[in-house]
This record gives sequence, structure tokens and C-alpha cells, in this order.
Amino acid sequence: MSQDRLQYLYQQWLAKSITATEEEEFFSLLAEPDNQALIEMWVEKQLLLPKEEIPLSAEKTHLILQTIFQTNRVHVIKRTRWWAAAAVLLLLSTGTYIWVNKSSSTQNITVLANDVPPGSNKAVLTLSDGTAVKLDSTGNKVISKGIRQTGAQLQYDADLAISYNTLTTPRGGQFQLTLPDGTKVWLNAASSIHYPTAFNGKERRVEISGEVYFEVAKNEKMPFYVKSGIQEIEVLGTHFNINAYTDENAISTTLLEGSIRVNYTGHTSVIVKPGQQTQLTDHIKVIDDADMDQAIAWKNGVFAFNQADIPTVMRQLSRWYNVEVEYAGAIPKRAFTGEIARELTLAQVLKGLTKTRVNYKIEGGNRIIILP
Repeated sequence: MSQDRLQYLYQQWLAKSITATEEEEFFSLLAEPDNQALIEMWVEKQLLLPKEEIPLSAEKTHLILQTIFQTNRVHVIKRTRWWAAAAVLLLLSTGTYIWVNKSSSTQNITVLANDVPPGSNKAVLTLSDGTAVKLDSTGNKVISKGIRQTGAQLQYDADLAISYNTLTTPRGGQFQLTLPDGTKVWLNAASSIHYPTAFNGKERRVEISGEVYFEVAKNEKMPFYVKSGIQEIEVLGTHFNINAYTDENAISTTLLEGSIRVNYTGHTSVIVKPGQQTQLTDHIKVIDDADMDQAIAWKNGVFAFNQADIPTVMRQLSRWYNVEVEYAGAIPKRAFTGEIARELTLAQVLKGLTKTRVNYKIEGGNRIIILP
């Protein structure tokens, strides 16, 4: 099939003048990687024109690529692990989409000189006597009576005597935990959870920092409480995510299933329903139609952004890649929407920024400098 034919079909599709037969042909052609590269080149060429000359609005550009790459005929589907072949998709608010292509599977990551590898499964377990045990994904051992590690997960038996442990992930780490009541916990980078080795009495209490996702085992006779700074959450059995990083503007709690009560310690409280998110600053704000996928994207191995500015993006990257971020001058005004695999190296992720007119350099292997 000639390039002229593909371009004709592309223009017809943009103009919404394409027939059903032509559309079938168009999507069939898009299954070929070379043709996908041509479409990318044509869209990018248009979007690099001066703003007043861009023939595509941001809304239409979003529609074009979303429609093309969500089709089952093309192996590039939103919210699936398609990035083994096409590793990064970024969308600017101007409508610019960026691909950073990667020819091989992300399971075999090559880290180039001055690059930074992605984070991994690692944590430190601090026992009640102060003993610190380093954990990673290769461990398969009994740490002490009733406490065992299986790969990237720590598990507790239900018949232990009460003491208090703390599981902490460093910057560049993540880990999973099953509490003695069967509650499942996922820790993002630079996070921690302090908990008892047994739950007795009338309630279950833990304390967290950073970002943690919970799937709480149901027990109506023993409510579950999660404290994070000035916030406390009461649950009976539910799935929810808490983002309580101190460098974020608010403590965000997103409910996926069940019901919780979010308490602003010493002030107010609200009942949260599935699909809602609370944002706690000096008051509690409730978002009714929260983005569930974005809230737990990290747990599913993805960075997910929705109109995020550069500082928001960089805060997430800095925690996962354990790097510092500096701004040499004014911070470029960009807004990103899209998904990035957390298993990529830092250079692979940042490569996409150069196509969005954001310049950077990596110094010392652990510092990103964003240039004006």
C-alpha cells in the first residue's frame, strides 16, 4: 500500500468524510508499525506549527489519537501494558502527543551511562526491638515466628503476640504487605506503615506516611482506622488509596469500594462513597467524580497524569527514581495527560519531554535540571 493512499485515508478520517469501507482499510493499515510511525509524524508536524496555524484543535487531536489507538485492531490500547512496544504516551494541553518508542520488551532494561534505572521492590522492616531487616523481591524466608517474606510481599500470621512493626519503602522502592487480619497493603515509594502484629480488642489501627493503597478485610465488629498526619479514616471493609506525601498540596483519599469516614482531626468529618475523593488541606473538599484509574495507577505500574504541570510530574519521578529536581530559571508551562510505565529508565521517560519543548539535563546520576 502506498504512502499516498494512507495519507488520503488519514485526511478523510480527519475530515469525517471516510466511508465505512475506507475506515476498515485505514485501521487495518494502522496495524503495521511503519504506518503508525507515519501517522505520528504527520500529527506532530502539524502540531509544531505556530499556534495560530495549527489545523487541529487540542480536543480534535485528542479524539484522533484516542480513537486510533484505542481500537482493538492496533496493539496500542489505553490503560493496558502496551508500552512494551510503545513505551510512553504523553499529551500536552496544546494537543501534542509524544511517543518514545522502545523496540524491545521492558523486561530487559538497558541502563545507559548517566541514566537512572526505575525503582524496584525494596523496603526495610523495623521490628519492635529495633532490628532492621532489608527486603527485596528476591527474598523467600521466615523473618521471625509468624512473619515471612515471599518475593515482594511481607505476610503475618494471625496468632502472634502484640508488638509493633514498621515497614518503610525508600525513594525508588515499593512493597506489599498482608496484615494479620488479612488486610492487603501496597506501599508506594518513600512511604511507611506502622502497625501491630496482632489485632485484639474493639478496633484495628495503623499509621501511614507517603502513599498507600488498602484492601481492608471486613470485620464489622472491629473497625479499621488509618491515621495519616492530621487525617484519620474509619472503615469497615473497603478498597481505598491515600496520598499523604508532605510535598503535595493536600492529603488525597480516593475510595474505590465500600464506605469510609474521613476525619479532619479535631475539626470535621465526611462520609465518602465509592468514586469520590477527599482532599484535605485546612478543610475537607469532596470530589464526586474522581479519576479512579489515576489514583491507583502507581499500584498498577503506571504514572498517570491528567492536566498535570511539570512540578507535579517531577515530584512523582523524583520519588520513584530517587533523584532530585532543580529548575534553572522559570518553570516551563506545560500540562500533561497520559500514562507512562514505571518500569522504564529515567532517560526513556525524559526523552518524551524533549519533544514537548521541555529541556533538561541529568547531572551526577541523581539530579535532573529542568532548563528554561
